This record gives sequence, structure tokens and C-alpha cells, in this order.
Amino acid sequence: MDAAAKKQSVQASRKAGATHQADIPGFETFVRQSEDLANVEKEGVQVSEKTVARAMKRMGLKSRTVKRYKATTNSNHHLPVAENVLDQTFTAEAPGKVWMTDITYITTDEGWLYLASVMDLYTRKIIGFHMDERMTKVLVITALD
Repeated sequence: MDAAAKKQSVQASRKAGATHQADIPGFETFVRQSEDLANVEKEGVQVSEKTVARAMKRMGLKSRTVKRYKATTNSNHHLPVAENVLDQTFTAEAPGKVWMTDITYITTDEGWLYLASVMDLYTRKIIGFHMDERMTKVLVITALD
């Protein structure tokens, strides 16, 4: 049965008084055969969110949501900002002359973990690092020690 025939069948079933997706011929087969539930609407069949939720529950599928990114940098302040002395020139003439730092966010089962690292640009080796549950100045200072 092609998409147009499926759509007509669903519409006819609804007009005849079908109130539940189980009353619509071929609905469950159609959903199961779809690569994902979004294909149902792409095929021209309109379904509600609850219908999709019930179909997913029957098939043992669960949605996974991803937490939205939350910006943690507050640039709206009047505190002094360090000068950009490297100006995107990430090279060094000798060891110990130029260090680069970074803070990386690591997600764990228990929440975020922050990793501050210090790298010597000449040798490209990590010369200091520290991990903590909070991103504070102590995190960076400890990585520098």
C-alpha cells in the first residue's frame, strides 16, 4: 500500500468513527515498518503526539533528551581583562616561554566535572592540570601550581 492509499485508508477509518489508532487498518504495521516515527508524517499521515507516544510505548521505545547548553561565561562586567599577547600565534621559541590553558567540561553520571590544563606551546606537553566539580579560580590556580 503506497502513501496515498494509506492516507485515504486512515481518513476513511476516522470518518467511519475510528477513535483509536488500533481501529485504523494497518496503522501498527505501518509504524513498525517505518525507519523512525517521523516518517509517519512524511508519508502524509497526521498523528498526534499522544498517538506516537502510545505507539512508542507499545514497541518499547523511549525518547532521550539532551540537556541544552547553558553558557557559564559572564562577559557583561567592568573587571579588567587580560591583554591578548599571543594574537592567535600559537608557537614558541623555547620551552617555558609560552603556556596555553584551557578548561574542558566533562559530563559524568554524577554531573559536570571541570578539567583545567596548562600546556607548554614549545614542547606541546601538559605541564599541569586539575579537576574539580566547580569552575572557580581555584581550579585554574591549582592547575598552574
